[in-house]
Amino acid sequence: VLAGLPQAPTEWNPVLHPEAAKLRQTEVLQAMVRLNYITQDQMDAALVEKLNYQAPINSFKAPHFVDFVLEELRQLGFKPGIQQLNVKTTLDYQLQFWGEQDVVKNLNNCLAPPSCDPKGRLSSGLIEENPQNGEILVMVGSPDYNAPGGQYNWTTTPRNVGSSVKPYTYAAVINARAATVDTPVYDGPSPLIYKDAYSTTKIYNYDLRSHGVRPLKEAMGNSLNICAVKVELSIGVPAVLSFMRNIGVQPRYINSDGSYNTRAPADEYGPSVTLGGYPITLLEHVGGMATLADMGVYHTPEAILQVTDSTGAVLYSTHADQRARQAVDPGVAFIMAQIMSDDNNRALIFGYNSPLHFKNRIVAAKTGTSDNFKDAVTAGFTPDLAAVLWIGDILDFTHTMVRNSDGVFVATPGWHTVMDEALTYLGAPGNRWYTAPSDVVAGPHNSWYLSDTRSIARLPGDNPPSPSPTPINIIPPPDPGTGPVLASPSPPPLPSPPH
Repeated sequence: VLAGLPQAPTEWNPVLHPEAAKLRQTEVLQAMVRLNYITQDQMDAALVEKLNYQAPINSFKAPHFVDFVLEELRQLGFKPGIQQLNVKTTLDYQLQFWGEQDVVKNLNNCLAPPSCDPKGRLSSGLIEENPQNGEILVMVGSPDYNAPGGQYNWTTTPRNVGSSVKPYTYAAVINARAATVDTPVYDGPSPLIYKDAYSTTKIYNYDLRSHGVRPLKEAMGNSLNICAVKVELSIGVPAVLSFMRNIGVQPRYINSDGSYNTRAPADEYGPSVTLGGYPITLLEHVGGMATLADMGVYHTPEAILQVTDSTGAVLYSTHADQRARQAVDPGVAFIMAQIMSDDNNRALIFGYNSPLHFKNRIVAAKTGTSDNFKDAVTAGFTPDLAAVLWIGDILDFTHTMVRNSDGVFVATPGWHTVMDEALTYLGAPGNRWYTAPSDVVAGPHNSWYLSDTRSIARLPGDNPPSPSPTPINIIPPPDPGTGPVLASPSPPPLPSPPH
C-alpha cells in the first residue's frame, strides 16, 4: 500500500479511499510478481490479508484546509514535502476557529434528544468565502478530523443540497426576461406530473399542498417545488444548467455505474436540477452564492495567494482581478439579493422571524433539504460574506435523518450563528447592502424589475385556473410540536483561538 502512494497520495490514501488503495496495492503486488520480487502465492496471501488503516493523529490547525492547499500545490506543479516552500493562504484562522466550534455545536444540538439521526451517522461541513475576491476564509470539512472517517472533506464532496440551488433557477429565468418578481405562478396542480421519454415524475411541495397563485418572488422565498419546476421549464432545463455551470456550480449527472459526470449533455438532465437532485459540492455552491453577492461577478475560489521558495523568490501568485469575470447581469444579481433577503417572501411557509431572518442585519438566505432527509443545507450571503453549512447522514444510502429534519431546523441555526459572528468580526455594518444598478427600477411592495422587463403577466407554459384558487395560508410545523423559532440574539464574545 505504501509503495503505491507517492504517485497520487490523495487519490490512493487508504484512510480516505480504501477501495482505490486496495486496487493500487494489487497493481504494486502484480508488478512485484512480474519482476520476481515475490511469488504468486505470496501475492495471493497479501491480498486476502485484512488491512486496518489508522489515520495519524493530526496536530496542525485547519486540517481539511491544509489538505486542500497541499492538493492545490500539487496541481500547480509543486512538490510539497519535497520542495521547501513558503505558502501564503487565504484562510482567516479566527473565523476558522469559530467555524469549527459552530459546526460541532450545531451537530451536537441536532444529536441531542430527540436526535435527528438516532440510527445513522451524522457529519457536517462549512465553507465561507469573501465574495469580493473569491478567497476561501473558512473550510471545515468535518466536525472532527481525527475521528474515524473525519479526514473526509465534505466541503469538496458532492452532496444533494436540495432547494438551496433554487436561486440559480430563478436568476436564470429573470436573466432570460421570461418573468419578473411579480409574474404570477400557479402552485398546482398537486402533484405536478412531468413526463419525458424515459419516465414520469410526480412533483410535490414539501407540505403536499397547493398554495394557489403566487408572485414569483414568493414562490422562490417559500421554496414551492411545483412553482420552481414550472419556472425552470419555462426556459428549459438546459438553460438553467448553463446558467449554473457559468457560475461554477456543476450538477453531476450520475452514470449507470454510479460515477459522476459534470460534462453530461444538458438534455440528459431532468427537472430535478432546480430541486437539488444532482449533487454539487459546497465549494461550488458558495462560489455561486458569492457570484450573486458580488453583483454577478464570478471569482474562481482561491486558497493560495502566493508561493515563494527558501530565498524569497516568488514562484506563484494570484490576483483576484485576473480570476474575475462578469458572469451574471448585475441587475439580476441585485434582484435575487432582494428576493432572498425579504422575510415577507418566505413567511407563508417559514413564518416571520425564522432563523433565516436577522434582527439587525440584511442577509440573503436559502435552505435546502434532500427529499429523503439525508442532507440539509443553508446557504446565503451579504456584500461581505458568502457561507454554506451542510449537515447530513453519511452512513449509507439506507440511513437518513428522521423525517422533517429540514434545513431550516438542523442547518440554519448553525449557519445563522456563523454569519452573525463572522460579519461582526469583519466589521460589516448591519445595514450594509446594495445600491440598485442602473438597469434596475423599483416597484411597489419591495419589488424590483430590470428596466427592459417591467411586466410579464404570465409565465411561459403556465396555465393557472380561472378563477384562481384561494391560496392556502398555513405555516406547517415540520415536526410535531415544533414551529419556527425567533432569530437568535447576537452571540456572546467568543474566545480567541489557541496559539
